[in-house]
Amino acid sequence: PFSFFQNILDIIITKGYGDILFALRENTYISGAIYLKFGKKLLYKFGASYPRYLNSRGNHFVMWEAIKKYKDEGYEEFDFGETDLEHEGLRRFKLGWNANELSIYTTQYNLKKKNYLPVSPLTQGFHTVIFNHLPIFILKIIGNKLYKHIG
Repeated sequence: PFSFFQNILDIIITKGYGDILFALRENTYISGAIYLKFGKKLLYKFGASYPRYLNSRGNHFVMWEAIKKYKDEGYEEFDFGETDLEHEGLRRFKLGWNANELSIYTTQYNLKKKNYLPVSPLTQGFHTVIFNHLPIFILKIIGNKLYKHIG
């Protein structure tokens, strides 16, 4: 929801712990990314672009400018962040920058039952299939109402 990104702006970006970088084409923002700072480490957290401008490679421009900027500022590590294996386009984009891909194994633990939850399609994002078919206005309503409880 909008409030999530507003909080990132208010709590992180305005206090100097991150940046938002944009690519412009003909006075239109065509892509942008949010980067977070941790000591000498930089984390690429969010990226977005308008589909009709994908051929302009605004995401590539933003990433290239970010790498140069943070190198000049003395950052020693550039972390491209997590990507689900199923998100092949984003993985290809990140690997195109010669990023090292590492496997991260996660699990869930139920504190009440004191046991680990099995890994299954139900705990691996069944909601994604449903959300992909919903109109944006409904997704906004769901996000605003539920995110604070499950995000």
